[in-house]
Amino acid sequence: MALTAAGVAAKDIKLVVVRDTEVGEYHVIVAVRLDGAWFTLDNRWLSLIRDGELPHAIPLFVLDENGVRQLMPAAAATAKEHAPATASF
Repeated sequence: MALTAAGVAAKDIKLVVVRDTEVGEYHVIVAVRLDGAWFTLDNRWLSLIRDGELPHAIPLFVLDENGVRQLMPAAAATAKEHAPATASF
């Protein structure tokens, strides 16, 4: 992958399956941690967007070097049991 070739650690790269409520479709974006902050790369916009600034994208699954995890949308999560959907990958 180009990001690891550029020096980004594998633990700082995640594929995220989202539900785009704006267009009613499922989509995959790349989440990258840079200097401690998470950014998303989406081939539909070709720009870095800070995590949490995609209000119409509901993260459902994260794929990384540890496998696949299902996320619980923030609206359904309780404060102590689950992190908000856009917070910690």
